[in-house]
Amino acid sequence: MFEAHRAAWPARENLRGRLAELLSVGMVSAAVWRGGRGFFLRRRGDQEHAVLLAVEPDGAERVLVDPMEVDPSGMTTLDYWCPSPDGTRLAYTCSTGGNEDSELWVVDVASNALIEGPIDRVRFSTVAWLPDGESFYYTRYLGPGSVDGDDPRLHRRVYLHQVGSDPAEDVLIAGEVRCVVGTSTQTCRPTGGGWW
Repeated sequence: MFEAHRAAWPARENLRGRLAELLSVGMVSAAVWRGGRGFFLRRRGDQEHAVLLAVEPDGAERVLVDPMEVDPSGMTTLDYWCPSPDGTRLAYTCSTGGNEDSELWVVDVASNALIEGPIDRVRFSTVAWLPDGESFYYTRYLGPGSVDGDDPRLHRRVYLHQVGSDPAEDVLIAGEVRCVVGTSTQTCRPTGGGWW
């Protein structure tokens, strides 16, 4: 019934065009400044996903992560990102197909060269860089089949990862960070004294 009524609207195409115009607004996030560089997200009105950019001290902007370059189908999203304290490295997570089962990657900001990744099973994880920019804390789920009769995604651990090392060798910092109803993330941050 609604379809028949809507089809009779005299200015239907004008309305369609105006709605498309109003809904195609862009977005720019606040910048995070590290080591003289700014890091921010921008999505133009015609873009499906936001792009992560770096702005250099001279004002030049560079794309660091564009989900559409990673996956032209549009099924990959940038879930999280965090520059190192000196701004020379960037850790970020992406997921594909709407599953939010993120993988973690680390790139060199100056060259945009891949340093690390993927580290899997990091859904909803954040990264807490240590001051030296050589290592970070993060949370990771247990692997498939590791927990009898339970979803391994409900069992997380906090690890310390040294950039360039095998994630299988990461140092376990805190075990059994159990996901409970009402929480979706576990974060960790180092304090000034190196504790988390």
